Amino acid sequence: MNLIAVDCAFDACQVCVLHANQTIVRIERMRQGQAEAIAGLAASAMAEAGLAFDQVERVAVTVGPGSFAGVRI
Repeated sequence: MNLIAVDCAFDACQVCVLHANQTIVRIERMRQGQAEAIAGLAASAMAEAGLAFDQVERVAVTVGPGSFAGVRI
């Protein structure tokens, strides 16, 4: 299964990609700027895994806490 997980809660922006028994993780600590950083982190992790976004079978996201819920969802 190909899975991407995204978490932008608290003071970090994180992406995890699971593919073919490998786990690719990107974490960037930040208090602000998650909206600008999340796409790049996701693209980087997907490229390292050798996956295109249309190959993702499952998506996991956090939904809180904080004021950044719209981008997380």
